[in-house]
Amino acid sequence: MKKLLIPIILIALTLQACVPFQPTPAASPVPTAIITEAPTEAPTEAPTEVPTAVPTEAPDPTSPYEDSGRKYVYTMTNRRDRKWEEDIVYFADELLHPFSGHPLLCDRVVSTGKYNENLKRYSMTGTAVFFDPELKAEFIDRINALIVSIPELTDAEIKCELMRIAALLGDVHTSVSPDFEKWLPVWTVPVMDGEEIAVIIDKAPRTVRQLLGKRLIAINGVPITEIADMMRPLLPYETEMGFLFMAYNAYYLMNCDILTVLGVMEGDGNVTLTAAGIDGEEISCFVAPKDISSLRRNIVTYTEESETGEGETSILIKDAAPQLEAWHAMLSKGKALYFRLSSCAVDSGFRDVLKAAFDEANSTGKLKKIILDMRGNSGGYIDLDGCFLSIVDQLEATKAEVYILIDSECYSAAVGIPAMLKHRIEKVVLVGSPTGQSVRFFAGAAARLLPNSEIMISWSMVYVDFWPGLEDDALMPDVTVWQTYEDYLTGTDSVLAYVLGKK
Repeated sequence: MKKLLIPIILIALTLQACVPFQPTPAASPVPTAIITEAPTEAPTEAPTEVPTAVPTEAPDPTSPYEDSGRKYVYTMTNRRDRKWEEDIVYFADELLHPFSGHPLLCDRVVSTGKYNENLKRYSMTGTAVFFDPELKAEFIDRINALIVSIPELTDAEIKCELMRIAALLGDVHTSVSPDFEKWLPVWTVPVMDGEEIAVIIDKAPRTVRQLLGKRLIAINGVPITEIADMMRPLLPYETEMGFLFMAYNAYYLMNCDILTVLGVMEGDGNVTLTAAGIDGEEISCFVAPKDISSLRRNIVTYTEESETGEGETSILIKDAAPQLEAWHAMLSKGKALYFRLSSCAVDSGFRDVLKAAFDEANSTGKLKKIILDMRGNSGGYIDLDGCFLSIVDQLEATKAEVYILIDSECYSAAVGIPAMLKHRIEKVVLVGSPTGQSVRFFAGAAARLLPNSEIMISWSMVYVDFWPGLEDDALMPDVTVWQTYEDYLTGTDSVLAYVLGKK
């Protein structure tokens, strides 16, 4: 069978069994679009053939796809292969559409928005052309290479190749999000250990609880640094730190289909995880892939087992209410308002949540600090359902110190909002680590389901700039504070402890 153009490492190991953990929606590495468009219904039948530009000769069998809007002659006769061919052509047609395709792939005028320092809420709109003809040619070449290879590829390989083609654009709002079937039963948390990222096992099955709190070193003997490098062509990323935190997220790193395509594992057999404690001593355990319905069974976390994570600087605080986009708590005996915004995709109730938070904070009469925690926020609505200006007014009026917490898992509106608050309000201090995007990027993603596989695809249609003139590759913190391995082991949130003055 012809394999994808991804480095393959053949590992022959005999293994045993276990259970996988499902990433929660809040931990998804895929950013939420700043501007959303209501998805249109995907066709349930073969895409309609457009009767324009009819070729005068039979299509080249090695390059059957020409462009969006060109008559396409389907080549596959096998039912399974034909369905994949329809999906791939649909995917290409959408991203290459002359009026609504990706700005880099279409020679069209693109709407732009610049949020300069003189405007608190709205952007200055304009237009620009970003078309890259060489990138478009490579995109079409890869589409054709995938189409002609369909019979030789597994479903997982086709899904991964679609991911590779989308990642070619280097745009986190443009992605392919397949429904993979199996994961390994662990959840990983990237932290800093000295000058390098350590990938810590935070959740695991009870049968291998000895892995908890350990640094993951390898999967089936393949170092995770090598696995990350092999995944690089599959992932849409715009900054290096954004890539690393994405690659080490369990959604990708523990994905059995991806690991199989990469050659790290074979079939549904047991997998060997190698981990090491902070003292460097290594251990190895067998785990087994499980389907999505079994991911939550018999799972324990490091904090449960170690009985750490208590108090106001607990590592558990920021994820205490994962079902809520926004909530607040008073810390330091009423001297600090902690406002958690885990998603910018808020609804009309956000205004009440915001008002309640500031009303309680102001009622204490001793407010010294306001902490807006946006770490791990993949984005949403830049105007926060009409509340952005209210936040600006509240922060400008307060005499309290204002801290906004950011990290390398902040994307989209979760980069734009801190950027706008920072360059509009002098007292704002950004604390944490560099964001996963710069302050300017393609956005306004449209979303569709492929007609047969129902894989979700998304792509950008506009361009935004949240801090004109700022040239950094990411939104940088004023004070860089990483979550450290040492603090993780004691259950301490390094960033929150710093801001509360307890570190």
